[in-house]
Amino acid sequence: EHVRAEYADTLRRLWLFWTPSVCFAFGVLPLRLQAVFFAGVGFAWNVVLSAYNGAGPQRVASVSQEQVRGV
Repeated sequence: EHVRAEYADTLRRLWLFWTPSVCFAFGVLPLRLQAVFFAGVGFAWNVVLSAYNGAGPQRVASVSQEQVRGV
């Protein structure tokens, strides 16, 4: 349910983040630098997604507590 509610907004952010990155990489960067660039951009994208979804120690603790309660 949460994924469906956030789908359009997440897709828009994905396009705004990745489209300029891909255009820059394939249009400007030499081939030998593209893999490093995409590794860095992919890392940044994962950091953004983790921060946006609240993945961190607090979320891990709450998930562990739910597992203990049997929810």
